[in-house]
Amino acid sequence: MAKSQNKAKNIFDIVVHPDIHSEYIAYHKTFDTDRIEWAKENRDKLLRKKTPIEEKKEILFALGHGKDLKALYGIQKYLKNPDAELEAWAFLAWQECQSNVLEKGLEQLFDDESPPLVMTGLGGEGKRLRYCFAVNSKEALSQTQKDTISSVLHVVAKKHTSKTEEIFFGKNYARIAVLVHVDVAVRDLIEDVIADCNSEMIFLYPHYFVVNTSILSESEIEKWIREFA
Repeated sequence: MAKSQNKAKNIFDIVVHPDIHSEYIAYHKTFDTDRIEWAKENRDKLLRKKTPIEEKKEILFALGHGKDLKALYGIQKYLKNPDAELEAWAFLAWQECQSNVLEKGLEQLFDDESPPLVMTGLGGEGKRLRYCFAVNSKEALSQTQKDTISSVLHVVAKKHTSKTEEIFFGKNYARIAVLVHVDVAVRDLIEDVIADCNSEMIFLYPHYFVVNTSILSESEIEKWIREFA
């Protein structure tokens, strides 16, 4: 049960291997929402060395589905010094919980006729918040694949009452700036984009890099890709 050695690591520097991402998604099939309250009451177990890894994994996953700061802070506290084998898992849980907390906060603070609160560094527009995310492929993207990403983004964004602002293509990745409606979890939009792009031929990895604080630079994306290579 080795602890991660880089305690000062920025949370967005955590690399999520595709296998872990797939396992996290599959975990939803057996998840019982009644375990969320149990996880919040037992979040301190995450900090105990004697707590079995599998129990920590379940607690983290359940906290990831929480919608309050108690759940979010429980994950953040663990991420300050996580078990190495659960670092990526905890990051996915944190990412999911952060989105849930943001959505709940907006729902509570604003009614349908009020302007939304902009709570991200990238700001927003109307009832949409701006995010920047990147998806990548093992090989260089062909023009056909670029066209597929562009057309799928348009359809998926419309389905989620959201709006694509910009698409930039690198050699083997796409960087997208998108305005996501406050009622939509950004992860749902991104995962729909990846799934629809891969519907006929799989060319995009299931993982992605998303932030709501700045537009990702080419060097940041390339560093992220190298860590997956």
